[in-house]
Amino acid sequence: MKNIYNLIRQTLDKNGFKNTEIWFTETASESKPDERLQAVDLVRRIIYPLASGAKKVFWWNMIEGEVPLEDDQPSDHFGLVYDGIGRNDHGYGIKKLSYYTYKKLIETLEGSDFNNIQIIQEEEGTYIYKLIKNEKPIWVVWNDTSKEKQITISVINSSSVKIT
Repeated sequence: MKNIYNLIRQTLDKNGFKNTEIWFTETASESKPDERLQAVDLVRRIIYPLASGAKKVFWWNMIEGEVPLEDDQPSDHFGLVYDGIGRNDHGYGIKKLSYYTYKKLIETLEGSDFNNIQIIQEEEGTYIYKLIKNEKPIWVVWNDTSKEKQITISVINSSSVKIT
């Protein structure tokens, strides 16, 4: 996503559109075969482009499916809520794990200063970002490797730390 952002930014800048915002639309990953993987990937697909400079990131669709509705198309599994069609579908309106991940992400980050996301680390499969909300830091961290990793984040009052 960072390479795509940089290419679009360079093209816009070169053609006189330096103040044009970049939005990522139809961002998605599928829940088939595992809802958990989609939920984990959702955080990455929202935070990473925002940290790269994108001003807005939109998920593909709240409810699964697109016309024609066929349950074997990857896009039939991008939504955060089941559409009631196809094998292994839990029923129309049933919320996936990714729905609750999205809800928690929005609740946690709403009101943060997205114009000043600090990239602390983007290497060796570890991604660490710092945002400020109400003058307090919020850290978004993930590990893309199969190896367990330990990170240290310095805080002033460790009793006020909440890990979600």
